[in-house]
Amino acid sequence: PIHDPTNNFKLYSRRFLDTVTIESTAGFELALELSIKAALAGRRLAEVPTTWRDRTAGQSNFRLRAWLPHYVHWYVAAIAGRVERLPGLRIVSRFGFVRGLRLAAASWFLALLITTPLRGEFLLTPGTIGNDVSNYLASGERLNAGHDLYRLQPGDRLVPTYPPYYVVPLVSPPPIAVLWRLLALLPEQVAVYGWWLGGLFGTVLTTLWLVRRGSGVAQLLVIFLAGEIAWTAWSGNVNAYVLPLLAIAWAWQRRSPTLAGACLALAVAGRLTPILVGWWAVVTRQKRLVVAGTGALLILGIASLAGAGITAHLAWLDVARYTLTTGARDESLIGILKGIGVPAALAGVAGPAFVILWAGGLSVLHHRPRVGWVLASIGIVLVSPVVHAGAPALAVLAAAVTIEPLAATGRTGRLSDTSAARTDAQATRPAQ
Repeated sequence: PIHDPTNNFKLYSRRFLDTVTIESTAGFELALELSIKAALAGRRLAEVPTTWRDRTAGQSNFRLRAWLPHYVHWYVAAIAGRVERLPGLRIVSRFGFVRGLRLAAASWFLALLITTPLRGEFLLTPGTIGNDVSNYLASGERLNAGHDLYRLQPGDRLVPTYPPYYVVPLVSPPPIAVLWRLLALLPEQVAVYGWWLGGLFGTVLTTLWLVRRGSGVAQLLVIFLAGEIAWTAWSGNVNAYVLPLLAIAWAWQRRSPTLAGACLALAVAGRLTPILVGWWAVVTRQKRLVVAGTGALLILGIASLAGAGITAHLAWLDVARYTLTTGARDESLIGILKGIGVPAALAGVAGPAFVILWAGGLSVLHHRPRVGWVLASIGIVLVSPVVHAGAPALAVLAAAVTIEPLAATGRTGRLSDTSAARTDAQATRPAQ
């Protein structure tokens, strides 16, 4: 109803302002917010034409890059408010756009979570030979028996190999096998299903938490990636623990750097590539988190050496060298390079080179911690030669935890329950 909603030469009804909770924090966002809330409430707005003359001296203080996201937020809210009033969308309008999006994301994810085992019944039997959980259990049993970690010997639990990708019974770093030394001492069903359920509930709860607190972008990502997330949740793979650990590391980096550092160290010990997130903490000067994470990683390293021995760690270096060249999955960056004709030896160099390049980019973005976290989370998959189903989805979700949530939408489609405008608002621009 007005031509320039960002103009701050406005008059408002006192009764209208008394009913509005102001959410604006940047630039001329306030005028935009109040105009949209009044318009969505169906109140009357009036406008007096003016003449605008650009300044002829000095420098503008308008910060386009910093304020533009705030402006976009309100324009999207205005459009959504109008769309909600279209025929057939009354129920969405009454329920609220943001709440509706949250409900849609959660419902779609849970629906795919329930139906995913129908695509692969082996997902419900984590102890089956060849499943990731069975492979982890086998690694712990080999260590307990005094056998080689990365080579099968007579009497060992069977672990299928899939040349040229998997030619050894384990490709994960030794710490996960050391953990399974302890779990293997438990009754088999307790260890297997305990690990499996832990990853399942960890991924599911983290995804639902992200739906609840995340922005519309995060919720749309959950809808788009729900199938891959559900598959990973059921798989029992260590990736099912990486997302919860990274989410905790981000959410608690200020409140409890020790907890955040410990979670980050566990993610690095289980998958290694989250070390990029550790480098993010270094360049953004998260000192307490870095100290806690480094200390936890040292403890885990000592425990790994004590539990698996130096020989197993040296053997894993050979496994990693093979995986970077011949054993890289087709979906990985190295696999893609090999697929377009790059020699395996040269493509293998791309992995470490990409880590260095990515780390350099994080260093440049040290003053933009959110952007850096997003790049570090995505880099976890890009630099890995072993890309499991669902890993890219988890990396994107790990990046999405940085996105600020939208304001909750009320029953009438306004931006918040407390911002319902019941009185007229007159927006005027006096002549100059």
